[in-house]
Amino acid sequence: MLASLQAVEGVHIELVDMAQLSVAEQMRLIADTEILVRIEHHRARVRACARCKFSSSPVSPCLHGRAPWLLRVFMQIAMHGAALSYAMFMRAHGAVIELWPRPDGLWRCFEHLATHAGVEYERWGNSQPSRYREDRAGDYLTVDGAAVAQVLQRVVAHVRDRRAGLPVVPANA
Repeated sequence: MLASLQAVEGVHIELVDMAQLSVAEQMRLIADTEILVRIEHHRARVRACARCKFSSSPVSPCLHGRAPWLLRVFMQIAMHGAALSYAMFMRAHGAVIELWPRPDGLWRCFEHLATHAGVEYERWGNSQPSRYREDRAGDYLTVDGAAVAQVLQRVVAHVRDRRAGLPVVPANA
């Protein structure tokens, strides 16, 4: 999935192993992040975080004198789960892409949180049951990176237009 997301023009993605960092270090590390891509298990702690920017310049974290990192995030890509509630604290005109693990069922809570906060919402739904499995340790999903990259490309264009004050047709229209 990461390679597909890195191929989206104008988006810089850097993979960071968050499991080795304290919560305070994680927050400092992504203080200058504009797009947050969380790679995680459903109902599990974050395994890694890919942080992105809208330019091709390297990401240089700012460690001091910043507001909470969520206020800087313009886009979040995350598995269906509690992390999507961060949309309530994101900048207006941002976006959330929810990765829905199963081909069936639908819970719209995070969609409502995002839209009520003024954040664009888009969902990628897994349509192949063979990509999803559960066991005692958790839930596992193999994400179709190319499909998510297409969603990301469309949503990035909409976020850019919204930030520039241009009229935008919703991504899910």
